[in-house]
Amino acid sequence: MPVVSIQLYGLSVGSMSDLGLFEAKTSLTTQGRVTGAVFATSALAGIFGLFQSLSVRTVDRRLVISGFRRFELVVARFTTVVATALVVAAVTTISLEWVGGGRVELPGVTFVGLLLAGAVYGLIGVLVGSVLPRELEGSLVLVALADIGAIVSSGLFGISDSLVQLLPLSHPQEIVLQAVSEGSVASAHLLPALCHLLAVTVIAAVVCVYALPPDGDAH
Repeated sequence: MPVVSIQLYGLSVGSMSDLGLFEAKTSLTTQGRVTGAVFATSALAGIFGLFQSLSVRTVDRRLVISGFRRFELVVARFTTVVATALVVAAVTTISLEWVGGGRVELPGVTFVGLLLAGAVYGLIGVLVGSVLPRELEGSLVLVALADIGAIVSSGLFGISDSLVQLLPLSHPQEIVLQAVSEGSVASAHLLPALCHLLAVTVIAAVVCVYALPPDGDAH
């Protein structure tokens, strides 16, 4: 999926360079590829978080009744989500490097940006699974959120930065874009990206903990 998304977004956006529809910080093809990479990472990690949330719901309840603490189960679940985001970010970074013909200036920083996007959406997937416990509907919601988030965060449409930066993908996408196109580290976007991740982590943790029965509750 990452290779396909990177190629499709790059071709789609790049083919519109003569129309003057977009505000690009670099070549439209590069910006399209970065948008595709961010979308692929966030969508895949988000869907994993969703399916994990749905698949362990009954098991987690039984484990709590058996004596496991809710906090321990949530930490284990989130650790798995982050591990998955690591793998997806690595695959997408390699795909972006391959599609671009080795033109990713800072692959390590690119990986970090994609990891932040994947981790945030992996936890959003857990949240969606907690409030929308259906696989098909949850997957559609996640893909739509990731697609819209990546496109709006791309900066192609001239939307006010103060609004765009409220989106969880805006700062990771800027980190990836600058690493790929300029070979620079978007350090100003790192702290806001981590703050978004922390906020989503706290919200997801609270929702997951309260969705489980109290520790030691056998009823």
